Amino acid sequence: MCVKAVLDEEEERRKKLSAEFLAKEEAKKIEFEAKLRDCETIKDKEIQKLKSELDSVRGTVCENCVSGEIENLRKQLKEYDEKRQNEIVKHRSELTSLMKEHDEIVTSARQQHIIELEALTSKFEQAREEANILRVRNESLEKQLEDLAGTKDLERIQSEVFHIASYSPYLPVYF
Repeated sequence: MCVKAVLDEEEERRKKLSAEFLAKEEAKKIEFEAKLRDCETIKDKEIQKLKSELDSVRGTVCENCVSGEIENLRKQLKEYDEKRQNEIVKHRSELTSLMKEHDEIVTSARQQHIIELEALTSKFEQAREEANILRVRNESLEKQLEDLAGTKDLERIQSEVFHIASYSPYLPVYF
């Protein structure tokens, strides 16, 4: 019963840690997608702005000036695209790092739970063996009591039984 309770508690703790990580991971994913949408929106606005500037420039400037401005706008657009791509790569690497960290935490927690469970199992087995030894001793002393009923040694044997039984909370004392 005690080992099962510990296992249930450890499983509950593992589920809680896993849920916390999944919530953090989902929040980062939502944040990443929001930033990506913002970047796309900004890019689209910049493109529209550049297109409108290009249209206004075309109407007022000679063809040579316009081609220079177009090249300048293309450079700006290319720089902006590179900047956006770098941000996307950065966010993906952060997400990958968080996922790796989560996996390490879960693995570490599982290993710790296994170690704790093995220790508890060992203690439980040791207590069970000790209880069996004490039970056998108690039965032996009870048999001796029955054999020596009515003699002066009865009081001495009863005190030994009580003394042995007082070492283990697992064994009931019969008098």
